[in-house]
Amino acid sequence: MIPLRYTQCTGIAIIGGTFNPVHIGHLRLALEVSEALAGVRTELVPCAVPPHKEKKGVLPFKLRHAMLRASIENLPNIFVNDLEGKRAGPSFTYDTLAAYNEALHGKKENIFFCLGLGDFMLLNTWHKGLELPDLAQLVIIPRGREKLEDFAHTVRSFWPESKECPGETPFTKTCLLRDGKKVHALSLPRLELSSSFIRSRWRSGRNLAFLMPDQALRLLYQHKDIVMRHWNSE
Repeated sequence: MIPLRYTQCTGIAIIGGTFNPVHIGHLRLALEVSEALAGVRTELVPCAVPPHKEKKGVLPFKLRHAMLRASIENLPNIFVNDLEGKRAGPSFTYDTLAAYNEALHGKKENIFFCLGLGDFMLLNTWHKGLELPDLAQLVIIPRGREKLEDFAHTVRSFWPESKECPGETPFTKTCLLRDGKKVHALSLPRLELSSSFIRSRWRSGRNLAFLMPDQALRLLYQHKDIVMRHWNSE
């Protein structure tokens, strides 16, 4: 277990991902989460070894982490955590949330794990995915054409004993599981942009201005040989 240490922290919102590479959609989402969950520290957590993706085509962790760090330098209340890069083996979300629980002395009500509705609908395929509410409040964020009806249906399918209750501010919907565990839906503006789109344009030699933070884009060009070697292998 990788130790984390926090002092005077009232809560943490966690946004995980491969960030291969980070783009403005990631950062805009982090800002939206930070403002919606006012007073909560927001952390971007890049995975080291994606358990649900082929490692081929994924940039080295140090480069992805460096691009994230450079991108959030001037963003208030947004941080990057490299704990998954310090751990051997696949970057399982369950293990990551367990580390946060230990750091916050088991106060899972102060930990918010944010993920898209599409990923949430596949939670039963994750390592101990249906046990994640034991470690954090799940915050599900629909995107594009995804509907809140799919959120409620998915919660019922995973946890049949769940009960829908009025959305707790600022959440759109809240579902109560056993033992006080909670799963929320949070409607936020989201930019329709993906890392795969960025990689495709990079391979085609297209201009990535305004799709990525300038700081991250500079690092891509500084490490062009490494980037081409990985992204051309997809």
